[in-house]
Amino acid sequence: GEWITSYDVVQKESSDVLTLDLQDGLGECRRECNTIAHACRTVFEEHREDMTEMLFKHYRQLRLGEQERVAKHVLTAEKFVSRICTKLSKSCPGKTPPSGFKHKDEHWMPVIDEEGYKMRKMQHAINKQGKETEGGA
Repeated sequence: GEWITSYDVVQKESSDVLTLDLQDGLGECRRECNTIAHACRTVFEEHREDMTEMLFKHYRQLRLGEQERVAKHVLTAEKFVSRICTKLSKSCPGKTPPSGFKHKDEHWMPVIDEEGYKMRKMQHAINKQGKETEGGA
């Protein structure tokens, strides 16, 4: 989920919808980043099997050489997202914010300490590996 840190949650004016603005490079993961991660995790956990099935069917068609059938029904990233958002979860075309709603903006911060970021990432990987080892032992 490192990609999430590259986005900033933005609201142009009061009562406008929230949008995700792609920034240059990685940023510090704070409240907004954790909110994006939670939303993604919720949709993924709810529709994991359906998503897996869609990807597998598309991969299988490609692998079996069913090119003409695949050409008509190519599963592009846009189609995949659309199916997840509108057909499965109904999450993406979200509700319009209430009148006067103002998002508390948390300014996006680029990673300043590159070495510190790499160390935290490495520590996270070690901790994750330790948990997997403990669980499987």
